[in-house]
Amino acid sequence: VGWTNTTVTGTTNNGNVAGSGGFGVGGVVGWLSGTAAKVEYSNNYGKVTSTFVDDSNITKVGGIVGYGSGHIDNCINYGDVEGKGGRTGGINGDQNGATLTNSKNYGKVTSGGATTGGIAGYAPNAQITNCINEGSVYSTHENVGGIVGNAAKSTVVDCTNYADIHGKANNVAGIAGQCGGATITSCVNNGDITGEAVSTGGITGNNATSTVTTKCTNNGDVTGKTKVGGIAGYCGYGSYAHVAEGNVNTGKVVSTNEDEEYLGLIIGHYNHTYTDIPAEEEYIGPVNDGTIEGVLPSA
Repeated sequence: VGWTNTTVTGTTNNGNVAGSGGFGVGGVVGWLSGTAAKVEYSNNYGKVTSTFVDDSNITKVGGIVGYGSGHIDNCINYGDVEGKGGRTGGINGDQNGATLTNSKNYGKVTSGGATTGGIAGYAPNAQITNCINEGSVYSTHENVGGIVGNAAKSTVVDCTNYADIHGKANNVAGIAGQCGGATITSCVNNGDITGEAVSTGGITGNNATSTVTTKCTNNGDVTGKTKVGGIAGYCGYGSYAHVAEGNVNTGKVVSTNEDEEYLGLIIGHYNHTYTDIPAEEEYIGPVNDGTIEGVLPSA
């Protein structure tokens, strides 16, 4: 379906989908228009690609839906998803204000632009609940997550990432790469996370602007350049963001920088007060010796 403002249910696509237009490319629906629109109980098995980019290097491509503000529920993507530009996701590429629930991605997600996720690429003001990603995610640009690339002012609950995530720029994480004003609750990352720039975390990369991350667990190894944390790479943009109690990291946290200061088993760099978790250097950067490899859960 190229465009719809109604409900699409029980649909399966077995063919490859390739697009070059700017209104969204999806395995089931290209453009899901309006908050009343919905895709449910639908699957995609084909490879989904888009060669279009606009002046901002945005593509809008997803395994189920390319672009839209409607609802996605109980959908599965098995096909690889490739975007020449940003806003690329295993289920939905660009979903402003939508809800995305009970869905899974198994396809590899690759992007040549910013904001890439195993479930959703760009998802501001959204609700993402009970979703699973098992497809690797790679992007040459910033904001890369196992579940969502950019979750600004969104709620992400009970989601799990099992795949390895790799970003060559800032804000790379197992759940959400960039998440200003978001709430991240009861999420788990089991994949290894690799970031080649600033702010790499097991759960969130840039935990900014009033974001709350709570009751989350990271089991994957986290490797980054600077501001590297087992839960959050960076916290405190605007001095309100914080990591609440109940988060646990069991993975190794490593910086590729020699003698990197901003490295912690929970938070890499915390630009606020140490009121939410213990302030020992093992938990929160800066550290003195530049390396941390171990297991130390939060209080």
